[in-house]
Amino acid sequence: MHPVCDLEVNVNGDETFFLDKKTLLSFSGRLIKLFNKAAAAGGGQAGRVKSYKVILHDLPGGAEAFELVGRFCYNGIDCIEITSTNICKLRCVAEYLEMTEEIQEGNLVRRTEDFLKGLSFWSWRELINALKDCQAMVLTADATGIIQRCIDVLIERMNANSDTSPASSSPDSIGIRYSCDTRSSESSKTKTGWWFEDLSSLSMYLMERIVKTMIAHKMDNWVISRFLSHYLKSALPMLGYSSISPKKKCGRDEQIMHRYTQKVQREVLETVVGLLHSLERAAVTCRSLFGILRVATVLNASKLCRKQLDNMIGSQLDNATLDNILIPAPQGMGWLYDVDLVLRYVQIFLMDQAMVYVPELPTGTTEPTGIAEPTSGICYQSRLKRVGSLMDKYITEVAPDVNLKPSKFQLLLESLPDDARDSCDVLYRALDMYLEVHTTLSEEEGMGLCKSINYHKISFEASKHIARNSRFPSRIAIQVLLLQQAKLRSNLDSYYMKSSDSFHSNSDSGMHLPQEEEVTRSSPVILYSKELDYSSVICEENQELKVDLQGMQWRLRELEKVCKKLHSQMSRLTNVKIKNSSSHTNHRLPKLCS
Repeated sequence: MHPVCDLEVNVNGDETFFLDKKTLLSFSGRLIKLFNKAAAAGGGQAGRVKSYKVILHDLPGGAEAFELVGRFCYNGIDCIEITSTNICKLRCVAEYLEMTEEIQEGNLVRRTEDFLKGLSFWSWRELINALKDCQAMVLTADATGIIQRCIDVLIERMNANSDTSPASSSPDSIGIRYSCDTRSSESSKTKTGWWFEDLSSLSMYLMERIVKTMIAHKMDNWVISRFLSHYLKSALPMLGYSSISPKKKCGRDEQIMHRYTQKVQREVLETVVGLLHSLERAAVTCRSLFGILRVATVLNASKLCRKQLDNMIGSQLDNATLDNILIPAPQGMGWLYDVDLVLRYVQIFLMDQAMVYVPELPTGTTEPTGIAEPTSGICYQSRLKRVGSLMDKYITEVAPDVNLKPSKFQLLLESLPDDARDSCDVLYRALDMYLEVHTTLSEEEGMGLCKSINYHKISFEASKHIARNSRFPSRIAIQVLLLQQAKLRSNLDSYYMKSSDSFHSNSDSGMHLPQEEEVTRSSPVILYSKELDYSSVICEENQELKVDLQGMQWRLRELEKVCKKLHSQMSRLTNVKIKNSSSHTNHRLPKLCS
């Protein structure tokens, strides 16, 4: 006798199935509970109903999965074929309908689990197909554990075949580029990891789960960062990425679609940035980060995403170039470049280096202690000098901006410690350029900017320029000249000490120098000239010192000329004051006797 179709099942509002109630209830615990609840609510009327209707909302797999369930209930497992493309549907719908062993022996949950036991023997393509099948029912598939089991096997395959992955490819090949050049895309496909393309075809949720599992399995962070850059480059054009906003003449539906697409793009971008932030800093190239930053600016990424990008860029600012940090300022700022962002990068770099290298000298100890290795101090200094050179170029580039406020420019000048630069000549030239453009600065603002430079690291040529520079306060010019004079005298004193030591050593060795060499320390310039007269006696190893002394003598003469000019100007001012005061007296002074 054929079963009666007394049960109407509507699946997700899409399709309707007519089945035998008794046959279906013999496999589904969920339907049994549903009918028992209806019978309890309807009293004795439930037994007189000839047909029933059930509406199943949010059934995993939809009508396709329910059709396979119906075939299984009527004809058993032999009438359906379980494959990698439908295993997720069958497992999830069996979980949803509670088709367990308590209801029927050899039910669908057990059948699907038996099939999943051979997961480790599946091919790579079958694993990818199974994950793609899970994308439409992520929550239920995740609850059953299918997703994590497939991911674990995938990562085992990656590790087993890691030697075939070109991990040694150039880091520049992962820079974010959005181009329609098919040749570049084909070449990048051959250079990237062999599994990049397959995983890039998965949804954002599955990609995030896979990457987090990679990190938990301690996979190479460099490979993970390359994959994330590849995923972002592949996903954004697929989502219709464009740096141009929709025209106002577009229809309402097109504007809504654009806003929705931009929201999805922003979610993908923020997810990728969050994953990159969890990797080692050295695993992500600076070029890739600045490419992502441009996209984040266009998509108006969240504050958390921008903060994570700032932390990653700032921690490796020494690898950036001038073109990287010349970022246009946001609209409404007034000046050309985003100075606040660069200052934030410098602050993050200094804080990051302070955490890496923290030399301490506790009481009673003679060697530094801390979390740094013995060579980390040298590494810190070299990185700091690279950032100092980069900031010098940046400050020189932004100095001609007429809209840049003095307070911002002063923050740029004072952003790095003194040991970041061996010379401050570039800073002086940038400051001179800024003062030349900003002629309306107050005296207080100009003095504040001039005090931001360490004049101990100014060369003699720059000092001469400062002395003749009308844009610099005279007080600063005099201080610079005095510093140079003190520096020269210190160099001459050190030379005198070296010459004295050389004289004593030559005397001990039996060499006799002329008595005119015995000059006092109070006349270093005379000492220098007499040393030149007896240059034949000086050893060959002192030739370099003689050349330095010639330069010092010339510099000292230049300083003496400047001092004479200042002295003459002061004497003129004194004479003028005396004449003015004498003109006001009514009586004549008596003449002095000859």
